[in-house]
This record gives sequence, C-alpha cells and structure tokens, in this order.
Amino acid sequence: MWQKSTRRGLRLMLASGTTAVADIVTEPEALEPTAKSGIAGISYLEAVFEDAQSWSDSGRARMLAALDSAPASRAVGMSPHTPYTIATAVFVDCLAIARERGLRTHTHVAESEAEVRYVATGDGPFAADMMRFGKAMELIRDGGSGLTPVGFLDKIGALGPDVHAAHCVHCDDTDREVLRSR
Repeated sequence: MWQKSTRRGLRLMLASGTTAVADIVTEPEALEPTAKSGIAGISYLEAVFEDAQSWSDSGRARMLAALDSAPASRAVGMSPHTPYTIATAVFVDCLAIARERGLRTHTHVAESEAEVRYVATGDGPFAADMMRFGKAMELIRDGGSGLTPVGFLDKIGALGPDVHAAHCVHCDDTDREVLRSR
C-alpha cells in the first residue's frame, strides 16, 4: 500500500515538473520507489509517537533497521518529528544516531500555539493527546521546559547546520536569532 501510494505521488510530482523533494517517511517501504524514481532530494525517516518505553521496546530497532536497509541510491536522514510527539530522550537519541552516521535531521518546530504551550508548560491539547495514548513524556511530567519550542530544541542540541527546521511560525525575535545563528 505504501509503495503504491508513493509511486502515485512520485508520478504526479514528476509530471508537474518537480525534480527534487525532501520527504518525511513514516513507513520505510516508501523508500524503494522513491529511490527507483530518480527524483533528487532526501528522505527523512520519521520517529513519531514514541516515548522512552516504546522507543526502547521496538522503535529504536525499527529505525536502525530502516536506516541500515535504505537504498544506497537515495539520500536519507532522520526526522525526530517534534517535541510534542516524541519524548525528549527519544529526540536526543535520534540526534545522536543521525550525527553518528553523518545524516541530516528534519524536525517540525513552532508550528502552532498548542505546541508553544506544550513545550513551555507541559499541558494543553497536545499533552491531553499524549496522555490519552498512554505516552509518558518528560515535558508533561516536568510541567514543561519554560522555553519556546526553538529555545527547547536549542537547549537539547537539536539545532545546527545539519538540521532542517520546518514551519517556525510561532517564533519571537530571540527564536529567530537562534535559528539564524544555528
């Protein structure tokens, strides 16, 4: 199913004149058709809805297997989705894996006001979602970080020239300066 959907999307992109794409890949089966298509770019394997327990139980091993079996003809990176969908420890581990392997990372940051609230105070609708799914997240447990999403990512070492930060909509002047400097 993932391969069929990926092939359909690739055909549409190529037909419209798209020659390169940075895609977020939740299911590694999408890598093969992308690699075979010849479209340039990078595919970021995504870690999402992982707390420390699910990551250590199977998520980390799945990620490593996907990285190890990725087609050599396609550039790959890692996408620790965002601080509100993965635990801080998982985010930090994704960064370590990527940097050990010399891979770029892609993360969503400062996309919504709900994210800003979650990162700062550990509550709100994103916290409710994670609790409903039974995810144990440090930001909820600790009552947030007291920081903006950009400030939090900077604190955990998640920003730098090897990082593609998507969205960055809800940023203040300090956040914008941090993003420029990293």
